[in-house]
Amino acid sequence: MLVFTQAGVTSILADAAAAGKILDGALVHLYQNNYNPTPFDVIADYTEATYTGYASQAVASAAWNPVVQADGSAGLIGPGLFFNPTGTAITNVVYGYYVTDSTGATVLWGERFAAPVGMTGPGSGFTMVPQLNGVSQSS
Repeated sequence: MLVFTQAGVTSILADAAAAGKILDGALVHLYQNNYNPTPFDVIADYTEATYTGYASQAVASAAWNPVVQADGSAGLIGPGLFFNPTGTAITNVVYGYYVTDSTGATVLWGERFAAPVGMTGPGSGFTMVPQLNGVSQSS
């Protein structure tokens, strides 16, 4: 059985991110359909947010930093991304986020939030921190 050490995984991920070999230009999208991500997801499984002012956000490879979680798992943590409506013409309830490659054609992973977030107008936004190890922080 192959077992990676925390230090080993952290080092591999840090080297790959620094070299621009993984997640370069990955796009973080919010989704508005009541969906639970699976290992078999494709773009069509997600209904991307459309609230006024919404746009997916690109994250450069160098912005992903290696981290060891309290549970001992190692992964990459992205930067805090702020999503905030700019008006009230179109509102959404957002259930989670998904990350695609830089072309937006391939889903890399998705995560459902613990509770849906109403994007109803300026001031209803939030900051989220995407993480490759399957753990995300939203506030």
